[in-house]
Amino acid sequence: MSGIYYVHLKWAPKDGNHTAAWGRYHLCFPSRYIADEFYRAIQQVKNGNDLVFPELVRSSPQFWCHSALTWDVPHTVQALGLVDEFRQVVSTSIINDGLGGGRSFSLILNPVTGPDWLSGGTFFIRNRRQPNLYWFLHREHVHVSDEGRTKFRVDMAKPTRQQQDLKQLVLIREDEVYVSIVTETTTSFVVRDDKKRYLGLAPNSSAGSPRKVTPVIDAHPWTFGNLLCNSVGVIWEPEEGDGEEMRPHLAHMTEGGADEWELC
Repeated sequence: MSGIYYVHLKWAPKDGNHTAAWGRYHLCFPSRYIADEFYRAIQQVKNGNDLVFPELVRSSPQFWCHSALTWDVPHTVQALGLVDEFRQVVSTSIINDGLGGGRSFSLILNPVTGPDWLSGGTFFIRNRRQPNLYWFLHREHVHVSDEGRTKFRVDMAKPTRQQQDLKQLVLIREDEVYVSIVTETTTSFVVRDDKKRYLGLAPNSSAGSPRKVTPVIDAHPWTFGNLLCNSVGVIWEPEEGDGEEMRPHLAHMTEGGADEWELC
């Protein structure tokens, strides 16, 4: 996932009468992944012993609010090198304020629709290049389909105590996650063991063949970034119980055959 991704950041302290016009920034990133990683980083960034952003709220993936002591903290964070690992992947622009400083407000290009990617959320999963293709649980495997779709819950596997205390834990590429099936969204012809509530990988059907994505009993660890890109692709094989009809099965691929997916 690459391109240009924008976020609107608003200063929203509890006290003060300038928040309607002051401290509004546009942040620019190469991708949504990097924007979310930046968000996670500034949730914990400190200047001395104090959190720089004591309150940081995501109203949506592209609209964030903070209650720092001063409106210019987004610039200060970068100027002091507090998030230096992001210096080549984020730029900030102050939006025109009540005194005429800054740049004119502009519309956010390529706005994101759909839910925020938070731990504990439930999502459909679809193809980024062909967004009409969804992950769909059929019998004992997960297929891609333009007719059916199944919803899944994505949870961080082992959050730290500090992460557990966060009101909004946005998922980033390096997180280990568990993916479970929202059974209300499975169809009546799905034949499977009700104990198999997680998504995992089936044993190899033959030497060297990709392992299919399938329901399993025990939680299977996925890396969030690999789940959505560079790890899961499609192979066409017959489905057991469907005769010789070929179906597009999701499978774990590591030799370049994987595709890109997104939560929605």
